[in-house]
Amino acid sequence: MLDERPKPPAEIIRIDLLHREHCKAKYCKCDTLSFAIDTTNREVSCRTCGAIIDPFEVLDRFSQRWDRVNADVERARKQAQELYQYQPRLRAIKELESLQRSGMMPYCPHCEIPIDIVTLPQHSCSRSYGEALIQKANEEREK
Repeated sequence: MLDERPKPPAEIIRIDLLHREHCKAKYCKCDTLSFAIDTTNREVSCRTCGAIIDPFEVLDRFSQRWDRVNADVERARKQAQELYQYQPRLRAIKELESLQRSGMMPYCPHCEIPIDIVTLPQHSCSRSYGEALIQKANEEREK
């Protein structure tokens, strides 16, 4: 009867499929974030310190970053729209109009003759011709 007991195997198989690490930090404390994604084991770790990072935390950080990027893009789009709508010549016309309403009259900077802005549309010329006249007047003034 004593010989009927089973003999222990020659090689003992270790059962250590699970290994608990006590020293590894739970969260990454690095200033600059750099992630390594292990698709086989479905893990995310820090490239700098090697800490395992919760994938939900990584998604949260990416969403915060993209929220900032989207806010920056929206701010740039609004600024571009404001720059597109900015027309300095309209501002100059509005200033001339406010001068006229306050009882003042603008004058020509070259000949110093007052100008009635109501008559400006009737006395217009092409831009190139106007620039040539201004250049000619400046040359005559220098003489």
